[in-house]
Amino acid sequence: MSGVKCYNISGKAASVLSRQLPTDRQWAESRAATLYTQFCDLVVAQAKRIMDTNPGQSVKETAYELGFPDTANFCRYFKRATGIYPQAYKKWSWLTGTLRTCIRKRALRGRSGYHS
Repeated sequence: MSGVKCYNISGKAASVLSRQLPTDRQWAESRAATLYTQFCDLVVAQAKRIMDTNPGQSVKETAYELGFPDTANFCRYFKRATGIYPQAYKKWSWLTGTLRTCIRKRALRGRSGYHS
């Protein structure tokens, strides 16, 4: 059978599949990254909740409450996750809370004849 070429189909299939399917290590790394991201999101959400509910609490106290060894680590972590430092978040949170309160009071005044 001259002129007939034999191809190693299993080798080509393995080559294609190895490029398309992640290895166990790749899958584990991607899963770990996902779990780490979820953990980071939970820590940041907890930090925001603490700062929103306890506006008088310092950033240092918040950091220690969340288990950070020092304030600098917490500030870097929070900045990396949110884009702003915890101190700026506290100011922003206070301003938006105050603004919401003013809007609510104004809406109540307009609707029911409420006057303060």
